[in-house]
Amino acid sequence: MTALRVTHRVLVVTAALAWLAGCGDSDIQVYEVPKDGSPTAGPAAEIEAPAPVTGPQAPVSTAAPAPAPSRPTLSYTLPEAWTEGTPGRMVLRAIDTPQGAKLGITRFPGDVGGLLANVNRWWVNQLGQSRLTAEDLPQYVKPSPTALPHAQRVTLDPGPNAIVVEVIAKDGYTWFFKLMGSSEAVANAMPGYDAFMQSVQLDPTPPAATP
Repeated sequence: MTALRVTHRVLVVTAALAWLAGCGDSDIQVYEVPKDGSPTAGPAAEIEAPAPVTGPQAPVSTAAPAPAPSRPTLSYTLPEAWTEGTPGRMVLRAIDTPQGAKLGITRFPGDVGGLLANVNRWWVNQLGQSRLTAEDLPQYVKPSPTALPHAQRVTLDPGPNAIVVEVIAKDGYTWFFKLMGSSEAVANAMPGYDAFMQSVQLDPTPPAATP
């Protein structure tokens, strides 16, 4: 009788061990417990061993990565008493003149809607005038007196304020050098503006390294 009870207990324990061994991993949630003893919000990720490589490996490229596109560079010489100001939104450079006019330099991809659209932004939105047509442009747009290629000068002076803009197309971008202020301030700043524009270089070639 005693041997029968022992055999029965062995069978029960063996069955229990077999049931535990048959439980799938999906039924067991593993939590990482921080030092304070509270469980984290979810189960910890399981770490799988990397699969063995059975096929030929792709050759590792030794080519150098493509260089990042260079940022546009701009150089110029400030006229006497002209000072660098604080650039605003989308303004690369802000320059104050002693006459009170302000010069802002911006650069945008493409033609930003075309010359007529740009002139109307200044003429209508900033100077409060009626919209111009393409036939009106020759009255306000002339070739630039500077040596810069692909440059045009827009002069808008209906009073009491005026805007003068050098518009330069280069390498798929358009640069704007906009001088703005009262009509008197802009007129008095024009000699300095002309000298400034003569000094402007866009993307100048860097000097050769000294051997």
